[in-house]
Amino acid sequence: MTNGEQAQTYEHMPVQYEEKSNRLFCLHQTELTPYHHFHSHVELVCKHSGETRVFADKQSATLRAGDLFWAFPNQIHYYQDISPGENTVLLIPEQYYQDYRHLLYHYAPKEPCIRNFLRTQRYAYLWEQILSGINTEGVAASITKGYLCALMGELLHHAELQPVNAGDSDSIRLVINYCSQNYTKKLTLTMLEKELHISKYHISHLFSDKLHIGFNDYINSLRIADACTRLQADTPITQTAFLSGFSAIRSFNRAFLRCMGMSPREYCRFIYNK
Repeated sequence: MTNGEQAQTYEHMPVQYEEKSNRLFCLHQTELTPYHHFHSHVELVCKHSGETRVFADKQSATLRAGDLFWAFPNQIHYYQDISPGENTVLLIPEQYYQDYRHLLYHYAPKEPCIRNFLRTQRYAYLWEQILSGINTEGVAASITKGYLCALMGELLHHAELQPVNAGDSDSIRLVINYCSQNYTKKLTLTMLEKELHISKYHISHLFSDKLHIGFNDYINSLRIADACTRLQADTPITQTAFLSGFSAIRSFNRAFLRCMGMSPREYCRFIYNK
């Protein structure tokens, strides 16, 4: 597949809720996560080279060298790399941002990027101190937490924030977790309403307004992701269709083409030739 085809494919892959470690975590990556995901951590991505298109809820921007992207807790985000480059990703668990928890859970930045982050002396200094203190213990870890609190305070002080509904984030997490555990079974909005005690109309609204996808399309995307894994393991196409939750092979073929941009047979040939 071309880069454009891959980007189109990830657009239709299911949103994932990620359980993260409760420790401060730093990654150095050349590729950023292309699928829609969210978690309870604050995610900071510092761009050192290359360009990446970043998405957070309904906001998007192009991240360039020296810029910083930030995603608040439970904010759906993903990335599309435009050109190869180096990135530093910092995942910040709740115990490190307790002082700002109310702001981070009830607001979101109007702009997902902080321009010229590394060229701003006070930001660059705090960032360097935080990275040098990763995996420290005792007093050193407390000092690192202090630097991190200082950086978050600086960023929040200068950011333009807009209110969000924290209750919606909790509902989305419940719905997504339930769907991810039951997508191979028959699922309807009425069934979710009964199991989760959330109005089916509110669930439908969450999918369209927050996840930007219809409920049935989301369930199909979960099933197609499962089907891809099975096809990669050489499971026959017909068996794959029923094991991943489809009741008819025709429905499976139609959903697969819509999500992946190719038929199941074409996908099998693509995997084989790869």
